[in-house]
Amino acid sequence: SHIIENSMVNGKPLFYAVCEKTVTVPENVGEVICCGCDEVIVQNVNVADSSMGMILAYNDHVAMENCCADRCGVFGIYVAKCAGGTLRSCGSEATNHGIDIRACKNFALIDCTAAACDQGLFFSHVDDSVMNGCTVNETGQGYFMAGGSRNVLWNCSAIDCENGFNLQKEGDVLMTSCTASGCTVCGVRLDWT
Repeated sequence: SHIIENSMVNGKPLFYAVCEKTVTVPENVGEVICCGCDEVIVQNVNVADSSMGMILAYNDHVAMENCCADRCGVFGIYVAKCAGGTLRSCGSEATNHGIDIRACKNFALIDCTAAACDQGLFFSHVDDSVMNGCTVNETGQGYFMAGGSRNVLWNCSAIDCENGFNLQKEGDVLMTSCTASGCTVCGVRLDWT
């Protein structure tokens, strides 16, 4: 029911799409909001220094590659209630929640990073998904997973975080070839998991 036009974020256009078939986000945007679309494609987009860099909700499929969301106030990259997708080589630094995936299924975070964030890479109520080859460093929560099931952490590293891997109320998790080093509270913390 909203129409958003001619808006700028940090001197670059705000990209807004709702209920479209296929959306390809232009590279030179300051913030991304996509809701209810069949497919969202985001490549080489830098949304640094915005409050919420990318908000993708209720989309059928998300394909994101080589995107940056540094120094965002609340969320760098926020994906909620989407049916599936892949985030490859995306990162966030000095943001509250670096990359936050919520209430989604069939997602893959591949070679993604978070540094100096309060929450690094975050899965909440996510099922049948994987983080592969990801790295977090100097975050409060490195990897946080809660309320999901059948997820995989594979070849991931948590370096100098408070909690490296913090899993709460997760069902059927597989962690393999993961490393936690220099974590000040817990390397791996499992609560009701």
